[in-house]
Amino acid sequence: EVFDTWNEFQSIDASEIAIFVNSESEADKRYDSTFVKLSSFPKPFDTLIATAQAGQFIEPHVVGNQWMMAKVEKIENRPDSLRASVIVVLNNKLGSQINRTPEQAKALTDSLEREVKAGRLDFNLAVMAFSDDPTKTDNQGDMGWALDGQYGLLNEEIVSTPTNNIFVFERPDEGGYHIVKVTGKTPATKKY
Repeated sequence: EVFDTWNEFQSIDASEIAIFVNSESEADKRYDSTFVKLSSFPKPFDTLIATAQAGQFIEPHVVGNQWMMAKVEKIENRPDSLRASVIVVLNNKLGSQINRTPEQAKALTDSLEREVKAGRLDFNLAVMAFSDDPTKTDNQGDMGWALDGQYGLLNEEIVSTPTNNIFVFERPDEGGYHIVKVTGKTPATKKY
Protein backbone atom coordinates (compact mmCIF):
# COMPACT_ATOMS: atom_id res chain seq x y z
CA GLU A 1 0.00 0.00 0.00
CA VAL A 2 2.84 2.45 0.82
CA PHE A 3 4.44 1.97 -2.57
CA ASP A 4 1.08 2.37 -4.34
CA THR A 5 0.71 5.70 -2.53
CA TRP A 6 4.31 6.59 -3.44
CA ASN A 7 3.70 5.88 -7.13
CA GLU A 8 0.48 7.90 -7.12
CA PHE A 9 2.19 10.75 -5.23
CA GLN A 10 4.83 11.07 -7.93
CA SER A 11 2.23 11.16 -10.71
CA ILE A 12 -0.07 13.80 -9.17
CA ASP A 13 -0.27 17.15 -10.94
CA ALA A 14 1.43 19.90 -8.90
CA SER A 15 -1.89 21.73 -8.45
CA GLU A 16 -3.34 18.62 -6.74
CA ILE A 17 -0.48 17.88 -4.31
CA ALA A 18 -2.13 19.54 -1.28
CA ILE A 19 -5.40 17.67 -1.82
CA PHE A 20 -3.57 14.37 -2.27
CA VAL A 21 -1.37 14.83 0.81
CA ASN A 22 -4.34 15.78 2.98
CA SER A 23 -6.35 12.78 1.81
CA GLU A 24 -3.47 10.35 2.50
CA SER A 25 -2.12 11.82 5.75
CA GLU A 26 -3.11 11.72 9.37
CA ALA A 27 -4.78 14.82 10.78
CA ASP A 28 -1.61 16.16 12.42
CA LYS A 29 0.49 15.73 9.26
CA ARG A 30 -1.49 17.83 6.79
CA TYR A 31 -0.05 19.63 3.77
CA ASP A 32 1.87 22.72 4.79
CA SER A 33 3.23 25.16 2.20
CA THR A 34 5.24 27.08 4.80
CA PHE A 35 8.98 27.25 4.19
CA VAL A 36 10.98 25.57 6.98
CA LYS A 37 14.63 25.14 7.95
CA LEU A 38 16.41 21.86 7.33
CA SER A 39 16.61 21.26 11.09
CA SER A 40 12.79 21.00 11.17
CA PHE A 41 12.81 17.71 9.28
CA PRO A 42 13.18 14.33 11.04
CA LYS A 43 16.09 12.04 10.24
CA PRO A 44 16.74 10.75 7.56
CA PHE A 45 14.72 13.41 5.71
CA ASP A 46 17.02 16.21 6.79
CA THR A 47 19.98 14.59 5.01
CA LEU A 48 17.92 13.60 1.95
CA ILE A 49 16.34 17.04 1.58
CA ALA A 50 19.72 18.78 2.02
CA THR A 51 20.93 17.22 -1.24
CA ALA A 52 17.62 17.41 -3.13
CA GLN A 53 16.74 19.80 -5.93
CA ALA A 54 13.48 21.75 -6.15
CA GLY A 55 10.78 19.47 -7.56
CA GLN A 56 12.47 16.30 -6.35
CA PHE A 57 10.55 13.57 -4.52
CA ILE A 58 11.97 11.92 -1.39
CA GLU A 59 11.18 8.20 -1.33
CA PRO A 60 9.27 6.59 1.56
CA HIS A 61 11.12 5.97 4.84
CA VAL A 62 9.92 4.81 8.22
CA VAL A 63 10.12 7.60 10.79
CA GLY A 64 9.09 6.43 14.23
CA ASN A 65 6.16 4.16 13.50
CA GLN A 66 4.99 5.91 10.32
CA TRP A 67 5.92 5.90 6.67
CA MET A 68 6.89 9.34 5.38
CA MET A 69 7.57 10.64 1.88
CA ALA A 70 8.06 14.16 0.60
CA LYS A 71 8.41 16.47 -2.37
CA VAL A 72 10.74 19.46 -2.23
CA GLU A 73 8.55 22.10 -3.85
CA LYS A 74 10.95 25.06 -3.64
CA ILE A 75 14.23 26.04 -2.05
CA GLU A 76 14.69 29.69 -1.09
CA ASN A 77 16.73 31.88 1.19
CA ARG A 78 14.15 33.50 3.46
CA PRO A 79 14.05 35.38 6.76
CA ASP A 80 12.63 33.64 9.82
CA SER A 81 10.76 36.76 10.93
CA LEU A 82 9.37 39.88 9.29
CA ARG A 83 8.12 43.23 10.52
CA ALA A 84 5.97 45.74 8.67
CA SER A 85 3.84 48.83 9.16
CA VAL A 86 0.67 49.70 7.28
CA ILE A 87 -1.47 52.60 6.15
CA VAL A 88 -4.99 51.30 5.58
CA VAL A 89 -7.00 53.22 2.95
CA LEU A 90 -10.58 51.95 2.79
CA ASN A 91 -13.54 52.81 0.60
CA ASN A 92 -17.32 52.79 1.05
CA LYS A 93 -17.69 49.23 -0.26
CA LEU A 94 -16.96 48.16 3.32
CA GLY A 95 -19.86 50.06 4.85
CA SER A 96 -21.25 53.43 5.72
CA GLN A 97 -18.49 54.43 8.16
CA ILE A 98 -16.19 55.16 5.20
CA ASN A 99 -17.35 57.95 2.88
CA ARG A 100 -14.52 57.57 0.35
CA THR A 101 -15.44 56.11 -3.05
CA PRO A 102 -13.24 53.40 -4.59
CA GLU A 103 -11.88 56.01 -7.00
CA GLN A 104 -11.04 58.40 -4.15
CA ALA A 105 -9.37 55.58 -2.20
CA LYS A 106 -7.23 54.72 -5.23
CA ALA A 107 -6.26 58.37 -5.77
CA LEU A 108 -5.34 58.80 -2.08
CA THR A 109 -3.35 55.57 -2.10
CA ASP A 110 -1.44 56.58 -5.23
CA SER A 111 -0.72 60.03 -3.77
CA LEU A 112 0.47 58.67 -0.41
CA GLU A 113 2.65 56.05 -2.09
CA ARG A 114 4.22 58.66 -4.38
CA GLU A 115 4.87 61.17 -1.56
CA VAL A 116 6.31 58.59 0.85
CA LYS A 117 8.56 57.06 -1.83
CA ALA A 118 9.81 60.53 -2.83
CA GLY A 119 10.64 61.32 0.80
CA ARG A 120 8.23 64.26 0.95
CA LEU A 121 5.97 62.55 3.51
CA ASP A 122 7.06 60.56 6.55
CA PHE A 123 5.39 57.15 6.60
CA ASN A 124 4.58 57.33 10.34
CA LEU A 125 3.00 60.77 9.96
CA ALA A 126 0.96 59.46 7.04
CA VAL A 127 -0.29 56.59 9.21
CA MET A 128 -1.58 58.98 11.86
CA ALA A 129 -3.08 61.44 9.35
CA PHE A 130 -4.61 59.10 6.76
CA SER A 131 -4.90 55.48 7.90
CA ASP A 132 -8.37 54.05 8.43
CA ASP A 133 -6.96 51.42 10.80
CA PRO A 134 -8.85 51.82 14.11
CA THR A 135 -5.78 50.62 16.06
CA LYS A 136 -3.41 53.25 14.62
CA THR A 137 -3.33 55.33 17.80
CA ASP A 138 -2.16 52.27 19.75
CA ASN A 139 0.35 50.86 17.26
CA GLN A 140 1.13 53.73 14.85
CA GLY A 141 0.59 51.27 11.99
CA ASP A 142 3.17 48.78 13.27
CA MET A 143 1.94 45.25 12.60
CA GLY A 144 4.77 43.84 14.73
CA TRP A 145 7.12 40.94 14.17
CA ALA A 146 5.67 37.77 12.63
CA LEU A 147 7.15 34.48 11.53
CA ASP A 148 7.59 33.95 7.81
CA GLY A 149 4.22 32.76 6.55
CA GLN A 150 2.12 34.50 9.21
CA TYR A 151 1.38 37.72 7.31
CA GLY A 152 -1.19 35.93 5.13
CA LEU A 153 -1.76 37.49 1.72
CA LEU A 154 0.90 40.13 2.41
CA ASN A 155 3.62 37.64 3.32
CA GLU A 156 5.28 36.96 -0.05
CA GLU A 157 5.41 40.64 -0.95
CA ILE A 158 6.92 41.48 2.45
CA VAL A 159 9.55 38.76 1.98
CA SER A 160 10.51 40.06 -1.48
CA THR A 161 10.45 43.79 -0.67
CA PRO A 162 13.69 45.23 0.74
CA THR A 163 13.61 46.66 4.28
CA ASN A 164 12.49 50.32 4.43
CA ASN A 165 10.73 50.06 1.06
CA ILE A 166 6.98 50.16 0.53
CA PHE A 167 4.44 48.45 -1.69
CA VAL A 168 0.70 48.71 -2.23
CA PHE A 169 -1.63 45.78 -1.69
CA GLU A 170 -5.16 45.90 -3.07
CA ARG A 171 -7.57 44.18 -0.73
CA PRO A 172 -9.23 41.12 -2.33
CA ASP A 173 -12.62 42.28 -1.00
CA GLU A 174 -12.25 45.46 -3.12
CA GLY A 175 -12.58 47.48 0.09
CA GLY A 176 -9.44 49.52 -0.45
CA TYR A 177 -5.68 49.31 -0.13
CA HIS A 178 -2.84 48.69 2.28
CA ILE A 179 0.33 50.72 1.84
CA VAL A 180 2.91 48.50 3.51
CA LYS A 181 6.38 49.51 4.67
CA VAL A 182 8.77 46.64 5.40
CA THR A 183 10.50 47.67 8.64
CA GLY A 184 12.54 44.61 9.55
CA LYS A 185 13.68 41.13 8.59
CA THR A 186 15.94 38.61 10.25
CA PRO A 187 18.85 37.38 8.10
CA ALA A 188 17.78 35.01 5.35
CA THR A 189 18.53 31.32 5.71
CA LYS A 190 18.03 28.40 3.33
CA LYS A 191 14.52 26.98 3.61
CA TYR A 192 12.57 24.24 1.90
